[in-house]
Amino acid sequence: MPDGRGKRDLEGVRKMKSQAWKIGHVLAGLFLLGRPAAALERDAGDNIAIPDGITGCATYYYYGKFGKINIKGIGDIKTKTGQQVQAGVLSCFRSYEVGDLTIVPIFFIPVAGQYDVELGGVRIPGATGFGDPSVGAQVYLYKDPTEGRYFSLYGFVNVPLGTYDARDAINIGANRYKFDITAAYTQNIISDKFSVDLFAAGLFYTENQNYSAYHLTLRQDPSLQLQAFLSYLPMDGTRISIGYMGHFFGNQYVSGIRNGLQTNEHMLRFSVAQMLSPTTQALVEVSRDIAVKGGSFEELRIQTRFVWVF
Repeated sequence: MPDGRGKRDLEGVRKMKSQAWKIGHVLAGLFLLGRPAAALERDAGDNIAIPDGITGCATYYYYGKFGKINIKGIGDIKTKTGQQVQAGVLSCFRSYEVGDLTIVPIFFIPVAGQYDVELGGVRIPGATGFGDPSVGAQVYLYKDPTEGRYFSLYGFVNVPLGTYDARDAINIGANRYKFDITAAYTQNIISDKFSVDLFAAGLFYTENQNYSAYHLTLRQDPSLQLQAFLSYLPMDGTRISIGYMGHFFGNQYVSGIRNGLQTNEHMLRFSVAQMLSPTTQALVEVSRDIAVKGGSFEELRIQTRFVWVF
């Protein structure tokens, strides 16, 4: 027999099933679960170690245009479906040498807005607010600047302090913890004009026990994110990169029932980074999904980043 919480969850699921428009309300709230404000996607060159004692900050601007949404068991919802997102992120870091290791603590504070949200012709109120901040560190286990070889591990946690109200269809915060463990490898190939960056991340999620106006429980399986970049350095201070990002697994459940959403996404990325001065770098990236299952299709992503070190 279900316990008290289980009975409430089952009752909420029955109510949702009896009111189709509220299913849409819940699905709309999942359009960007974990994207973009909480995302920690890496860029080409991010795995190159920085010297001891360097402090820096970075600002990011993100714009995303989303179209159709795919729901497992239903298929694509294309007609009058989509949304637009803008976000900004502040990040700061400092490097430390501890024996043979380089350790770089980092934090990210995002703010975002989602607007023009529509699902099957139904307009849904957007949202603005703070995303969940992320704190962690990157630890370099191997460094060979002469050959351009670096191997590091990242560890981050997203803390559920972002803007969240279970009564709203759209939320910026996720109301749950997310843990990110990433291994990164970089190496020059052919010459110092070309390099590859490889990233593999395991993502783990706690439950959101106050999901939707019915106060249900949202659970998500662990997911895997893979990223790869090929970069060309035509001159000192300039990096041109093409990349791939794939996200796998991560099935979602509402009170134990699959909701048809998961983190199954494949994206192509193109970026240009340029040193504007010895202490300032600018990066511009344009990306697009090429396949999505169990989520919303990102038709266009434009991202800029400025980094200052001192």
